[in-house]
Amino acid sequence: MSRILLSTVVLVACYKVDVAADPLAAVVELPSGSRQAVPVEVTLKPSFKAQTLVVSAGGHRDLTVRLRWSPLRWLGPRPEVEVRLVEDHGPAGTWTR
Repeated sequence: MSRILLSTVVLVACYKVDVAADPLAAVVELPSGSRQAVPVEVTLKPSFKAQTLVVSAGGHRDLTVRLRWSPLRWLGPRPEVEVRLVEDHGPAGTWTR
């Protein structure tokens, strides 16, 4: 009985991840398809598959972040994701720096 209850709690409970980005004008697209300005506290449902966040900002390359849920993270501090977007210089091989 206790195993069933524990597995039900694990599958129903959500977890939170703090997302920050440079530049501050970035937007994060959540697995649900909704978009939110960063910094933001994202609430995700546990999944054994990686969940994808896409961080974007005008004039910068988009960055895809894959998050994996782990029940052991509940024992420590809240997970944080901090991304630094690279300016969009055009297709690879055409940069002039």
